[in-house]
Amino acid sequence: MNRTTLSHSFALFVLLSSIITYVHSKPENSVITMPLMGGAELGWYYINISVGNPSQYLTAAIDTSVMGIALPSYLCVLNRPDLSTSCLNGFNWTVSSTSSLVPWTSDCTFVYNSDYCGFQYTYPDGAIISGVLVTDTFNFANNFTFNNFTFQTFDVAPAHFFSPEINGVFGVGFPQTSTTGAPESALDRWFQYTEATDKVFSLCLGEFGGQMVLGGSANQFIGSPMQYVGLIPLESEEYDYPQYSFDIIDITVNGRSALDIGNTQYARISTVVQSLSVPSITYNSIRAVFEQLYCITSSGTSTPIDASIVGICGEQTFFDGYCFVLDDRTINKYPTIALVLSSSVSLFLPPSNYFVDSRGRSCLALEVSSLPHITIGTRVMQEYYTVIDLTESEIGFSKAANCSGALYLATYISGEGQKGTVGSTLKNPLAVRVTDFNGKPVSGLGITFSMVDDPNQTSGERGGVEWAGLLTRTGKIGTLSPSVAYTDSNGVAVSYLTLGTTPGKNIVSADIPYCLNHVIFNATGHENIVWPVLWFLTLSILVAALVLLSLWYRRAQRTKSMVKPIDPLRDEDSSNEGGEWGDDDGKDSD
Repeated sequence: MNRTTLSHSFALFVLLSSIITYVHSKPENSVITMPLMGGAELGWYYINISVGNPSQYLTAAIDTSVMGIALPSYLCVLNRPDLSTSCLNGFNWTVSSTSSLVPWTSDCTFVYNSDYCGFQYTYPDGAIISGVLVTDTFNFANNFTFNNFTFQTFDVAPAHFFSPEINGVFGVGFPQTSTTGAPESALDRWFQYTEATDKVFSLCLGEFGGQMVLGGSANQFIGSPMQYVGLIPLESEEYDYPQYSFDIIDITVNGRSALDIGNTQYARISTVVQSLSVPSITYNSIRAVFEQLYCITSSGTSTPIDASIVGICGEQTFFDGYCFVLDDRTINKYPTIALVLSSSVSLFLPPSNYFVDSRGRSCLALEVSSLPHITIGTRVMQEYYTVIDLTESEIGFSKAANCSGALYLATYISGEGQKGTVGSTLKNPLAVRVTDFNGKPVSGLGITFSMVDDPNQTSGERGGVEWAGLLTRTGKIGTLSPSVAYTDSNGVAVSYLTLGTTPGKNIVSADIPYCLNHVIFNATGHENIVWPVLWFLTLSILVAALVLLSLWYRRAQRTKSMVKPIDPLRDEDSSNEGGEWGDDDGKDSD
């Protein structure tokens, strides 16, 4: 074989190797479905991510209003009036071998520590978030890793960034071309990675968890024909990146208009807003239509046409922030709200979707916004499977089906109701079992054990099972080891609780990813009674000894006082009575 043949063979080998490497570097499936944790009550939907090398595990909320990834740094402090502590589970770039801070250039909008590219945003409410841009390895969906991915880490965060379940933000907002001073879009990076010709993703939000599909839509979530409206490439004044906006022509209440005909506004979807949020003029229009339908006004007094329909008429109403007890039958008497979009598309909200439960009372999930647009929050999106097609610049809606992100069930095993001395570790472990819906144990699943601050939200003699996302966790009392435990081959994970130093309840929540519920454990810490008891016993013994000694002494003194003193002379005379002298007296003298 000559040199030319060898050269051609080597070139062919390199080419084939490149093709094989290229093929294997592409994902096997360019459409993936990702289960979402969280839900309606929590107000957030989130996923697990990992960053750095070695991996640091965090959670991030799905946010349609921004395009980048924002995570707390290990330096993060919450500027929250009632909580001046460090953020939970911040990313530490100093221990990652693949991490680097982005150097400052003229494209950066903020200087961080004199040399690095930082950022600082001020929200409409005045809250500030600031930090630095970092480049590192980024992984999500447990399968897909992006090297040299640029994201934001914040050192200062506003109050609404605080959540024990959620560390940061996973932006899926309208992708833009990244510059040196901006974070990358994970969504855009995904489309590049899969070489997608159609840039599509979709969201199916359930009451408990949800699903996000990258690369397309999924038929199993479609409950009615998909209807599309065009997206507006609108630059937002409130945020740095455009959101998914579209025209809204009218809002109707039982078919009656609550907007001026022809007064076209625009609406946006938001996965981080729970309610339907509207400008004040729209809010008052909706309220007026409710009153027209259900109230009689006479002499300035508004009374209900139907006494069972409460909270609409009078001075204390749903629209004034009051909540009322409504059963399922009564709720169905309230009207349907419809959002009328362009292209003859309407989104209908039954009363079950614009009322939310708050400790047994129903409250109106309709809010006044200071912003000029209408925000369609998660309460509305739960009704509709939403598909965003960036290639065609349109958004589609279908009645949602099978949106729950729950894959597993959790059951209590042991550890409930224990008592111990403050600061001590309880003897029995806190144990839970995780299974799928067929009862098969799930192994290798990370379960987060965390302290719960509100003792009024727990239940159960043997481990209360509660819906996910209803509890406030602060970790103020006890400590857990480990805080994240992995299920074994039987689906069981355990953690040990060390009681806090303050007497009282220690309440623990075991949170399971992609699980319909979590498990609550109650324990009680009491004062250390060993030394007080020993001191008490010692003191009691001393007192008893003193009492006994006092009694013995008094008795000895009494006994001494009862014995007559001996007179030697008297004893000598007495000893001769009836003796020698007596005998002499009794003798005759000669």
